Amino acid sequence: MAQSVKGGIPKHTNAKAFLAAIGEKFKESEKAEAGTFLTQLTSMNFDGVGSVREHIVKMADLAQKLKDLEVAVTDQCIWH
Repeated sequence: MAQSVKGGIPKHTNAKAFLAAIGEKFKESEKAEAGTFLTQLTSMNFDGVGSVREHIVKMADLAQKLKDLEVAVTDQCIWH
């Protein structure tokens, strides 16, 4: 286990409590990841570099990543 992850999880005397602490750590990580994806999606602007298709594919990819994290994103949020 990476030291950065190991350092963020308190020591426990039994496996059940340790696994529960690891689960909580991953929930925090998922929330941070979802926030990053939402920020990227809402701040995207087509800058004329590349094609419109590529821009739309990037937006759809971010929307799918959010969906995988169970964050509801509607078409109206993306295509405004």
